[in-house]
Amino acid sequence: MVGTELDRLRHAIALTRSLTRPPRFAPPPGFILGADPKFKDAPLVLTRAMVDAMGNEYGRFVELAGEAFNILRKSAGLLLSLLHVMARSSIADVRNDPDMAILKVQEKLWLDLSDKAAARAFEALLLSAQHAVLPKLAELSHGFARTFIS
Repeated sequence: MVGTELDRLRHAIALTRSLTRPPRFAPPPGFILGADPKFKDAPLVLTRAMVDAMGNEYGRFVELAGEAFNILRKSAGLLLSLLHVMARSSIADVRNDPDMAILKVQEKLWLDLSDKAAARAFEALLLSAQHAVLPKLAELSHGFARTFIS
């Protein structure tokens, strides 16, 4: 199961070398809403392998991630309203407890911080994610599974 989740997360991260499009990140909804108990110690999953794959572009990734995060923060009212409307949706993580889903997203947007402070905090979050233990163990078990299944 862990391997499947990691595969899904890996596919959710799409990095392009195109000059016309910056790197994109699209995490699964359950993870955003705090519904991924396998990675409880990790605020997000960013493995060393992912960072290595970015090569020289990692600094640019961090910069763009901070900018993207601030764009999301500027749209907090809209995002939270959409979650409220989605209370009757088929997304279990929202439907089961819409108030908690809204609160989780609100907390993760750090609306009390300035844009500059939020970008710095997000950069620190990216750094701490690289040192989280559970994703490293999951990555290791996925590697073992790939080796023995192949």
